[in-house]
Amino acid sequence: LFEEKAKNLSFKERLRIESALKREIEELFHGRNLD
Repeated sequence: LFEEKAKNLSFKERLRIESALKREIEELFHGRNLD
C-alpha cells in the first residue's frame, strides 16, 4: 500500500518523506530529538 502511494509521488516529494522518516528512525534509535 505504501509502496503504491510512493510511486505516485514526485521524486522530490519522495526524497522529502524519506528524509523525514530517516530522521524519525534516528530519533527513536538515539532516544532523543535531533533538531
